Amino acid sequence: MAPPTTPPHLTSIRPTKEKGRATFAAAPIPAGTLIFSEEPLLSIDATSPTAHACLLASFAALTRPTQSLILDLTARDPSAFRAVVWAEFDMANENTWGDVEHMHSSHAEDVLTAFNTNAVGPHLGLRSATLNHSCAPNAYAAFDEGSGEITLHALRDIGAGEEICISHLEGSALFEAMNLRRGMLVLQRGFVCLCDACMDVEECFGTERESRGEELRAELRALVAKYRRNEATLMANFAKGGHKGVDPEFATFLAEVGAGIVEVVEKLGLATVETLEWYQNVIHWNLALKNEETAKEWQEKILHVLRTCIGEDSLMYREMQQDVNGANASGWEKTTAAFLEISFDGRPEITLADKPEFEDKAEEMVEDVDEESSEEEDNPKDDDYVD
Repeated sequence: MAPPTTPPHLTSIRPTKEKGRATFAAAPIPAGTLIFSEEPLLSIDATSPTAHACLLASFAALTRPTQSLILDLTARDPSAFRAVVWAEFDMANENTWGDVEHMHSSHAEDVLTAFNTNAVGPHLGLRSATLNHSCAPNAYAAFDEGSGEITLHALRDIGAGEEICISHLEGSALFEAMNLRRGMLVLQRGFVCLCDACMDVEECFGTERESRGEELRAELRALVAKYRRNEATLMANFAKGGHKGVDPEFATFLAEVGAGIVEVVEKLGLATVETLEWYQNVIHWNLALKNEETAKEWQEKILHVLRTCIGEDSLMYREMQQDVNGANASGWEKTTAAFLEISFDGRPEITLADKPEFEDKAEEMVEDVDEESSEEEDNPKDDDYVD
């Protein structure tokens, strides 16, 4: 049964001094509640060489009142944000911009800037455009391919009067320190983040108190670096033919580090679709160890995250639930087998499925880990398998 949709009168949109219009909860909203859904007014295929022209053509087809509403979303300083829009949509040069602008609208720059600043992925809706960013979001916005709508769900219980915020940073970007997060948002979205998580760090400057959120993020980065370092070394050894199998203790170690990553992610309230890869990693290693019951438990954890973030009616949730109910762990076992060949003969043995492909993958991972290690101050403990 799908969670109830919050009636419109339980949310309100009002202006704020620092962040423009914002959405607030007018009544308590339980975690997992579908707060609203809406059809996007504008969508874009960012990989298309004609993305700008198509977006502006779609804008031109809207009614004038709707166009005015979109133009009201323009960033605070469009002229300063022009370079960001070019980068986001892969504009080649100033001449291309001029061609598009003269072809479609004297407001081309404002339209593209408003879209880039407020869109949920490649989709822009009027209600979702009023959702401000937070590095500790209490809601999750997504596009449901099944319904063709932007949906917003509560990640946790939201109190009456609390602002409803989402994250405009993707993937592991929220794991980074405050200065890096702010820098990415300035480059990608054109604003300086003033969320509670970032302001808490500022308030700690010059004091003995440390931000709990930043402490957890530092712990998270260290765990991720440990996991990737060991996984990359393992794959590199496979690629070189140095191992015919993997010690069960090694697989257990990687499963435990992965579970530790998930624990910190959940403490930070960042368990979303973007962080499910860490749940999947734990499943993969438990399947390698033939811990099928544990793998099933982690599948249920994934379903819980999906229920909270995108709802039981979403296409992604329904597909995942079918895999779990139909084949239990076999769905993930197939995924794992496509990555590693796993055979059980008294102990787990992992062999190369496709040596050239694995050599390339291992080389890429080692290079990535080397780059991260040069930036991350990580002092391995005695239980690290790789120094």
